[in-house]
Amino acid sequence: MREFKRLILAYGFDFIEEISKPATDAVPTEAANRYLLEHHHNLYIEYQEKLKVEGKEVEETIFIIYNKLKEILDEPFEQVENILMGLAALYGHVISWTNRGEWVWEEKRRACRVEKILETVMWVRPLNLIIETWDWMRKHKDTESKILYDKYKLVLVYYYRDHPEEIEYDD
Repeated sequence: MREFKRLILAYGFDFIEEISKPATDAVPTEAANRYLLEHHHNLYIEYQEKLKVEGKEVEETIFIIYNKLKEILDEPFEQVENILMGLAALYGHVISWTNRGEWVWEEKRRACRVEKILETVMWVRPLNLIIETWDWMRKHKDTESKILYDKYKLVLVYYYRDHPEEIEYDD
């Protein structure tokens, strides 16, 4: 309480009002996360068709997701939230090689989570990650972000550590 009193006395109520505003409008809601958990498979199929990624490699699909994020950078969050949810479903499925991850509800964070990706200790909150990536890209004008790709590469590190026989070496 003393800190609030000090801030009010030093800067006034306008300052308190300003710092109480959210830093971004792009915040994944519990309802959106629940919807993703319940409908991730249908959204995956829908966005696989919309973005024409069926049969494509994971890396190429992630590149296509980035391109879609770039297309919608100038749109308000409310108008692209459903697209971001579809991209989250697509991302969660492709990094787990379609079905090698468990979609669960994380009670503590009130969020949808894909865990045991490729039977490793790796996990991701796909909606949160996609929204945060999109928000970062639009705020920082950073269209070269590699967050999604780097997360997938980390999954592969854990996977190939457990399955070295599957590593393909260049001759």
